[in-house]
Amino acid sequence: MLSMMAKGFFTESPLIFFPVLALVIFLVTFTFITVRTLRSTNESLQHVASLPLGDDNFGTTNEKANDNE
Repeated sequence: MLSMMAKGFFTESPLIFFPVLALVIFLVTFTFITVRTLRSTNESLQHVASLPLGDDNFGTTNEKANDNE
């Protein structure tokens, strides 16, 4: 019942194109990334997996500043 009420509203709206366009862009991007990931080799994924998750020097600069005080 709600879909029947909303159908008339959305068919007359000129802005309905933008959410549909955003959905299409999202689906194309998601599909591209999924296919690229599934087709990649183990060696290329291993390089990315070995990258550090954060900066190792993050805590040392604050500790040095506190030691000088």
